[in-house]
Amino acid sequence: MRTQNGAPLAGEAIVRIFSNMTGLEKVVGITSVGDAEVASIPIGEYQIEVRAPGFRLFQDQITVWTDESTNYAHIELVPESAASGEFAAPVLLAPKARREMEKALAALEKNDLKEARSRLEKLARLAPGHPDVNYLLGILHLKLAETDAARAYLEKALRLQPNHVSAQLALGGLLYTQQEFAAAIPLLEGVLAADSQNWEARWMLASAYFQQQEYEAARRQLEQALPASGEQRPLLLLLLARTHLALGQPEPARQQLERLLREHPQHAATSAARQLLETLGHVELAAAASVPLAPVRPERIAPLRPSVEPRRWAPPAIDELRPPTVAGVPCSLPEVLRGARRRASELVHHLERFTATEQVRFEQLDEYGGSKYQMEHQWDYLVTIRQIQPGRFSVEEMRDPEASPSLWPSQILTRGLAALGLVFHPYYQNDFRMECEGLSVSEGRPAWQIRFEQRRDRPPRFRSFYAKSKRWPLLLKGRAWISANSFHVLRLETNLLEPAPEIGVQHEHLRIRYQPVRFRHRNVELWLPAEADFYIQYKGRRYHYRHLFRDYLLFSVEIGTPPSTEDAPGPSPPAPGSHP
Repeated sequence: MRTQNGAPLAGEAIVRIFSNMTGLEKVVGITSVGDAEVASIPIGEYQIEVRAPGFRLFQDQITVWTDESTNYAHIELVPESAASGEFAAPVLLAPKARREMEKALAALEKNDLKEARSRLEKLARLAPGHPDVNYLLGILHLKLAETDAARAYLEKALRLQPNHVSAQLALGGLLYTQQEFAAAIPLLEGVLAADSQNWEARWMLASAYFQQQEYEAARRQLEQALPASGEQRPLLLLLLARTHLALGQPEPARQQLERLLREHPQHAATSAARQLLETLGHVELAAAASVPLAPVRPERIAPLRPSVEPRRWAPPAIDELRPPTVAGVPCSLPEVLRGARRRASELVHHLERFTATEQVRFEQLDEYGGSKYQMEHQWDYLVTIRQIQPGRFSVEEMRDPEASPSLWPSQILTRGLAALGLVFHPYYQNDFRMECEGLSVSEGRPAWQIRFEQRRDRPPRFRSFYAKSKRWPLLLKGRAWISANSFHVLRLETNLLEPAPEIGVQHEHLRIRYQPVRFRHRNVELWLPAEADFYIQYKGRRYHYRHLFRDYLLFSVEIGTPPSTEDAPGPSPPAPGSHP
């Protein structure tokens, strides 16, 4: 657990992991460095909640792929005092329920209410306590003109998530049409607090204030609604004129009426505007003129899309989200790169050949990260790294039993994961522009956060894609977390610098987490890949490969011990404000 500035969470926190499908639930506390460990979690999908004094409730969904290794979740908590408008998300839907929701949405948008009812009833059985599900049921019943049922579902959605903007708008519109103006006002104000450009909500709010005889509040809302009112502008001008009259302001009322007649001479509202102009000499009579309600259809105004965006199919891109760093700690990029070069050189020196057990889970994903198809394989994995000429390495991999691209439905076979950390080797480091973004934390360790990007003035020789019997060099950008104690690479993520449409690669995201493995026979500890996640959008389809590595052997001599808990000896991490 980390705060927004990247520091470990200090104090108390309760971590709850549970599954609505199996009923499993585990609750633990955190350590002094903000970590929590939950043991013996079976493979499956789980929801996670973190409650800490002074912070908003954190909720997310995690997937446990294997019960034979450690699964990690990195959590950033938002203070309760953070700026409004950033609402805590409700519990996320499982992929099966999310797919059912997409089908229900499609039916609603086509106005196929029979199909929508069938889908939503099934969805309600899968996730009865989800606010988006109850919101969509409310929209369905609004379309069916079943207002009592619609109101009940919309009220339930708001009990589950009080800041659900779409439900606020739909219920506010329903109450407005039922002339329950006092009840509609706070809901419509909630919509505008989150979306100040929603002119329909502002128009309803202005009309509701007028009906409640709160004329000054109505005037303010109408003046803000006018710039974006579009074809409804004449009606807003007419209501604004009547509001000025109710405030005893005949001259501003005259100006708005003349404006309406001048700008919209053919609109139906001009007849009422002319009649009102004739009564301006009798302010009391004009102010008493009836004011029709704004033409509102809550099932049309309320967006059909739920207010919470579905989960991504891949992690955020490197430049889309910059992880936080500790303020006030200077970073010496040359010193960090020297240390990383030394560690990469040591890795090549010791790692001429190693073996491991590699487990790969393959998934084809939908656009929201839901799994459409899965399969899994396991191999004995042999890697040989050797220098074939000055300034260039050859990384050869063998898998037993033999693996080929045809093994996977994607026709893609991943290779070279073990060598990606060599981006900091002296042979390759100058191929990239490097930037130190500051001191961060990775796996509970202080780490320098380094962003790198392949230089266009250097030939791309680090990463390739083989397709159509041809090698296609790829340009990379990425971010690495390098131990502030020992300069080992702890974690690394990469994206393509640009898509490769000529071979059908639209997007790629790779992230690798490293672990220390000690080989007693040679008295050496090396940081080797523990797990790697590879996401790729290829020819319009989305795939995810998850690689897990264990049982390392060096020179086929000795089994590596479980990961150690300390970095290799090195200088102490820098204190805030000091130079590293």
